[in-house]
Amino acid sequence: MVVIGFEYWFGTYQLPTFTRNNDAERNDVTLEILNHSSIQNDKRLGILEKQVFNLRETVQKTSESIKTHEHTQLVDSLWNLSNKVTALEKIQDTERNSKKNWMNGLTKSLVVMQLAESKIHHYKTFVKPSWDRLERLDPEETLHVLADLFIACHPNACRNIDKKCRLIASNVTIDVFEKRQEHHGMLCFYAPVPEKQDEPYVFAHSLNFLQMEPFNSILNLNYYDYILRSDADAIFFPGLLAVRPTGDGWIGSGYSGTELTPHLVRRYTKRFLPDLGPPLRPNEMTPSMQSTFYVHKSKFRQFTSVLLNATNILHEKAFAKDVCDEITNLTIAQELHPGETNFCRWSFWHQGVSSLYGTRVAVDHVLENVTVSKSLDAMVSAMDRQDISTTIQAHLLELKHVIKNTLERNLTDLCSHPIETMRKYEKEGGGGKKLFEYMETVYKDHEMADRDTAHYVADVLFRRFHKIACLEKEAALSQ
Repeated sequence: MVVIGFEYWFGTYQLPTFTRNNDAERNDVTLEILNHSSIQNDKRLGILEKQVFNLRETVQKTSESIKTHEHTQLVDSLWNLSNKVTALEKIQDTERNSKKNWMNGLTKSLVVMQLAESKIHHYKTFVKPSWDRLERLDPEETLHVLADLFIACHPNACRNIDKKCRLIASNVTIDVFEKRQEHHGMLCFYAPVPEKQDEPYVFAHSLNFLQMEPFNSILNLNYYDYILRSDADAIFFPGLLAVRPTGDGWIGSGYSGTELTPHLVRRYTKRFLPDLGPPLRPNEMTPSMQSTFYVHKSKFRQFTSVLLNATNILHEKAFAKDVCDEITNLTIAQELHPGETNFCRWSFWHQGVSSLYGTRVAVDHVLENVTVSKSLDAMVSAMDRQDISTTIQAHLLELKHVIKNTLERNLTDLCSHPIETMRKYEKEGGGGKKLFEYMETVYKDHEMADRDTAHYVADVLFRRFHKIACLEKEAALSQ
């Protein structure tokens, strides 16, 4: 649990008023203070409790035979201790009042994603373990962002969502966020959102929920400053809580095609989406990007509207045979790729990544002050090593296939012989060689997990699969 504020709760107990001459009344009040459960649970009163307890024992043992002088000293001590409690009560009142404003200095962000039935294993492998890890962090002085999670899940996938997540409906109110004042943690919500039938572009499912309930109701509350659209195959880093987005928004940095691709995006946006008008900046001023976006609430609805519309229209019209033939004859296409005759494929102009092109269209036409950042979509194609305190998420586009094809084959061996099993995987080479090297490193030295993003991912994944492997082994032995 990420603790972003501290409250020392004394309940609603109020010290009774009494006169200094009424010794018996003072003794009773002090004993009542001691027995008040909220104070007994307060760590800051540990020493005070012990002192009161010892004095109580003395009073009980000598209540009838105590001498006047000793009695006076004892009563004075009890009086002083009760005054200390009163002082701490005042401190608590101050802290309770300041608690109401503890979020004012933080950027409130909502991480959102769609979870398809076929992606349940991604959620369990990447999202949940890394989110749980963030919840256990001690923020110290690095907390600048208050992050919550919303998952729009296929009804069958919803059954696999963590039980601590709260099911919400379209009538969501601000009350769901007030729960945070009870535990100061990261909140998690989910809602079943059916996928559109006969959707021509399969990846549109991961975006459609942004214009559906109950997400629209959450936006209407105007509670969050920024919304981060992520994926089920992403791992989150401490940078999510430490790095504030700025301006209109941030877009994940990453490869999105050849040098020709942005020219084709501009060409066919102008042709098929003329109502958007001219872009906000020259083409060369927008770097290559991925599809993760972290957008300010003031721009979010317009951004997602343009993104979805551009994605659907480009998917429908910009990959027809006549368009593909046209690209082959473009001067710029032949200048950049002499002799190429098939441009309607990855990584020139690929219909399967229409949402990637749609993201660029939305950036070009909606976000004036935008940052394309490596803090998002890190490690897209390699085990890149970045600072975890400045990295927000890693979109494991290629690594997820390594994990599925290699690590899931024989999990039992990973429980019984972790080092030997990881070395076996290392020898197999391929894209996962580095991953298993890092896994062995963090297994031998857990402190290495925070060294960089590569070691952090390796640690998250190793802990996840090692736990599964040992549970499977235990189950097998019990049969």
